[in-house]
Amino acid sequence: MDFLLKQGLVHKLESLHAYVGCTHPDHPHASQFLICDGCGEVTEVENARVAESLRDAGQALGFRAKRPIVEVLGTCAQCNAKRDE
Repeated sequence: MDFLLKQGLVHKLESLHAYVGCTHPDHPHASQFLICDGCGEVTEVENARVAESLRDAGQALGFRAKRPIVEVLGTCAQCNAKRDE
């Protein structure tokens, strides 16, 4: 796993103690993940505005991120639809 992580082919999700394949392995990027509590689906998002906002907030405090990964726990659209039935 360490090799795949170093090559940017997988991401480590701390909240799940798991690894997921990278959907953008062709370039380095800051990742955000939407993780469904209901079904466990993980969606990788690459939003430059989120990454810039975190970088700016960190710089204002003299902080440099090593691994700018954001994990958002919630409920996916499919699970929300099931709950609304």
